[in-house]
Amino acid sequence: MKQASQHNASTLPQCLKYMAATYSEEPAFTYLIDGEKEGDKHTYASLLRRVEAIASELIHRRLNTERVLIALPPGMGFIETFLACTLAGSIAVPCSTPRNREDDWSRFITIAKDSRAQAIVTTNDFVEKYSSNTISKRLLQNLICVPIDKISESRRDINVLPDTYVEDDIAFLQYTSGSTGNPKGVIVTHRNIAHNLTTMQNHMQIPFGSTGVSWLPPFHDMGLIGGILLPIWRGMHSIHMTPASFVQKPIRWIQAMSKYKSVITASPNFGYQLCSMRCDDSMLEGLNLSHWEVACNAAEPINPDFLELFHNRFSAIGFKLETYLCGYGLAENTLIVSGQKRHAPPTILNISRENIAQNIATDFEENTSKTTPKHEKHLSQKIVSCGPVDADQNVKIVNPITRVECLENGVGEIWVQSDSVAKGYWGKPELSEKTFKACLDGVQDDYYFRTGDLGFMRNNEIYITGRIKDLIVIRGRNIYPQDVESEITKSHPALYPNSCACFSVSDGDGEHIVSVVEVKRTHRNVEDTAEIFSAIRARVSEHFQLSLHACVLIPPTTSLKTSSGKIRRQETRTMYLNNTLKEIVSWHNQAIPLVNLDLEKTTLIDRKELDAAPPYQRKQMLLDALLSWIEIRLGAESSSLDTSANMFELGLDSVLIVEMCTLANNLFSLTLTSDFIFENPTLSNLADALLDISYGKSSQENPQRTAEQTPNKPPGISKLSETSQLSETSQLSDKDIDALSDSEALEMLMLEIET
Repeated sequence: MKQASQHNASTLPQCLKYMAATYSEEPAFTYLIDGEKEGDKHTYASLLRRVEAIASELIHRRLNTERVLIALPPGMGFIETFLACTLAGSIAVPCSTPRNREDDWSRFITIAKDSRAQAIVTTNDFVEKYSSNTISKRLLQNLICVPIDKISESRRDINVLPDTYVEDDIAFLQYTSGSTGNPKGVIVTHRNIAHNLTTMQNHMQIPFGSTGVSWLPPFHDMGLIGGILLPIWRGMHSIHMTPASFVQKPIRWIQAMSKYKSVITASPNFGYQLCSMRCDDSMLEGLNLSHWEVACNAAEPINPDFLELFHNRFSAIGFKLETYLCGYGLAENTLIVSGQKRHAPPTILNISRENIAQNIATDFEENTSKTTPKHEKHLSQKIVSCGPVDADQNVKIVNPITRVECLENGVGEIWVQSDSVAKGYWGKPELSEKTFKACLDGVQDDYYFRTGDLGFMRNNEIYITGRIKDLIVIRGRNIYPQDVESEITKSHPALYPNSCACFSVSDGDGEHIVSVVEVKRTHRNVEDTAEIFSAIRARVSEHFQLSLHACVLIPPTTSLKTSSGKIRRQETRTMYLNNTLKEIVSWHNQAIPLVNLDLEKTTLIDRKELDAAPPYQRKQMLLDALLSWIEIRLGAESSSLDTSANMFELGLDSVLIVEMCTLANNLFSLTLTSDFIFENPTLSNLADALLDISYGKSSQENPQRTAEQTPNKPPGISKLSETSQLSETSQLSDKDIDALSDSEALEMLMLEIET
């Protein structure tokens, strides 16, 4: 591109017209067929001409100022139609094109009704295919159908197009993915768009006329704002491929970055993960990523393991750690709230789990714990910085109950105040008032948007910890469900990553955790479910010192997710309570409720029998008693328990450890604390230590025994390779991936993507 001068456009239509007039023959968009061969192309001049033709059609149909559904697959038609709506003054309503599935149409119809859309821009094939469909027929009959492939250049009539655009006019409705409820239409104005694009540029510092690559779905905020609108705002050449093309062969993303010398791209965790697992060294020959300057990752929260994994894979061909630009954004703020500055590697904190559960984010101090080194790491968690906040955006961390601002490192709800904050939710004045007009305690008329996200600030940088509605509180501890879900899906190779929902249920004994998790296609006929449940319970106990209340295994692709791949925990919880999940098999904790126990009157074994037994038999007697107790408390078969495994791996939580200590004190008249259990972390170790204290070491020896026999460890408890658990997609063969249809690949993407 020839030397550029910064435009002063305040709306997207003005910017597009400026680019078409000033850089008419410069490339604007190129779509890659199957993610490789160049297909549809537009210069800025040809793009404006096509956009004006569609905009003229909308105006002739009197759809300016009306809501217009965009039901088009990822492609040039979607880009043209969205821009045409903004040019005509129509209110665009981007949607995922529904497939012939009830769930897809249910969401689509919900959006159509909620937005009170007057028209739908789609393809002629779509109209013909679904006009006779029982589900869609009535909807299409009530909408003005505008087949984009029937609009010719002859419809272009610049005389009917507006000359000016009001910054506070509504540009589009961005329907949120609905992870905590039904989709809500976020009202985004031209002012919101301009401010957010300027904010993005402040963080990314993208040279005018650069090249970018995107495979993101265009109907989501990251794909729309970051992949389509930002390139226009910066006069870029934007290379696009469909999400399906990327999922089928992730190397296509890397190849496009190399071929077009792209400086910027964006992806959630899933994209970086999939590339790391599906691209081997042989695919990297001849590729060069040294010109890649900005790798946006705005998933919530960002997984530091995937950042390292991707960097390790592609550093040999020029990918730099400082290329990452981790950020935080959401539709209600148009997109970006915060983001790292360029040329700085991600900031990753190692935070104490114990303190963050008490809403204080402090660094974890190693070797200060009474636990064994093996389990020390489970007391901390790594959190990636989402970068600093721009000076013209005001972000506060607020106690969501008292509405008092938290001190630095205090965990609270993230509140945002800026020109990027949307006007509210379409047709929901009460919810908009509650969400978009929050005030700090004692302050009036100084409004903030309540994000519903939990996090903390340190050195003016935002760190995300979870969502308020999904937060699980167990015995006063704050448990973030995404942390538990991540560990569960790593516990056994039969479990599908990114397809687990954890939530709490209540009974007379307090709050308890339930997990619902998908079984992979490759393991859907697995017979040994006891092994899977054992592995899950062990992982949760080992990492969080908690016991599961129940676990439900469900078939592939049946987990409840939003269209952007977020887990719909609250809806899953409702289905669990209503017993309407598509269940393969479930496990329920049959443990005796704590309220029914009297530990002071409970004994593990008759002390007199233990004293009278031959010394070398006492250990087995004590182990049998301990195993029987665990069987009662966990509802697990004692034969499946390994006495040489760490007790957290067996599924004991912190409460059961204390119970065990109390019972040991009762039996041997001791005053031990739970630290004693941590110092003797296996049942075998514990039995030895208790008998040593009570009878002396030599009393346990059996002269006739030549070797101690230790039960074999159940395979479900053994440690599994982290990389083997990352993605079912990564475990499919190249032949299987290539055989996926576009719809199957897109469905797989929607199962995994996190925005």
